Amino acid sequence: MKSLMTDVVVVPDRDIAPSVMFDVPPQGGARIGEHEHRELSRLQAEVKKRLTLPIAASILPHRIGRSNSVSVHLCDSLENTLDILVTVTGNISWPDDQDYQHGIRWYISVPDTVDAMWLVSRLANLTGCTD
Repeated sequence: MKSLMTDVVVVPDRDIAPSVMFDVPPQGGARIGEHEHRELSRLQAEVKKRLTLPIAASILPHRIGRSNSVSVHLCDSLENTLDILVTVTGNISWPDDQDYQHGIRWYISVPDTVDAMWLVSRLANLTGCTD
């Protein structure tokens, strides 16, 4: 499946509502504030530290209690794996230093499904899984 999601434009934090990770105006492409972009860039860099390209991705939706989640299972050709759980919680949280160093699964909270979709698409772009 070919992704139709466009590149994300980085804008000053003041141009993004603090309650969202990605701002997606009607008929427009996604935008991300500078702070969340730094967090996203770190996430991508940490994935590359753990896994070597090419990376395969399995992406599955889940319900955990009353929360909607997307599990992302990443695996490289050496069979190193990494699991990321993206959960719609109404707020934003990223893995911390301890999670990145020692966690077998990284947990990310996002405000809504739009943010979950855009975040997963950025992970898919990282792995090359866009076709």
